[in-house]
Amino acid sequence: MRVKSRDKSKDVKKQTPISKRTSTPPCMDINYKYKDKETNKYKWAIMELRDTTDLEESFEIIERSIINLLGSDTHYFIPIYREPIKGEYASVLLFEGYIFIRLDSKKEDSIYKFKTEHIKGPLMLGKGPSYVLSKDINDFKTKLKGVIRKMIPKKGTLVTPRVGTFNNLKGKVLEVDRTKLIAYVEFERSTRIVEAPINIVNLRKVEE
Repeated sequence: MRVKSRDKSKDVKKQTPISKRTSTPPCMDINYKYKDKETNKYKWAIMELRDTTDLEESFEIIERSIINLLGSDTHYFIPIYREPIKGEYASVLLFEGYIFIRLDSKKEDSIYKFKTEHIKGPLMLGKGPSYVLSKDINDFKTKLKGVIRKMIPKKGTLVTPRVGTFNNLKGKVLEVDRTKLIAYVEFERSTRIVEAPINIVNLRKVEE
């Protein structure tokens, strides 16, 4: 009886040469390690401020240090809203103590070594630096908008501007544009009645 020989070459699967193999898919984002595996959202380093730092007073210094030391293309979030008013600012603060800088492949080392007169460095919890995700940053921004909207005064409310031409003058709210966040306020100034549009961020209520 003859035994038919089998062509073993058909049993061998074609394999990719080791030299052409790659440990990561070629289409993978170079910043994959800086994103959350489940949400694919970027990680943001939590940077702790020094105990003596007042965020409203130090905002410009902190912002300049981020741009100067980490680059103008750096993504960062400072939990404060500032409305420019004739060379001054009226601010709404969400919380003190922390700012956030988005991690990427080019700036990781620089961010974790980032320290200034106002920035203590990354918040360390457990084995390493702590972070939040892009969705958390978006939540902070939404909450900040919510805080601002809660500041909208009712018609007839007594208010006073924090900065600007009518600084510390008492006035009465006549009307509010909720879309533009502008209140039209009536002031009595030098025996004259003046109506002026004031950004609600620049107003504080006066206790009667």
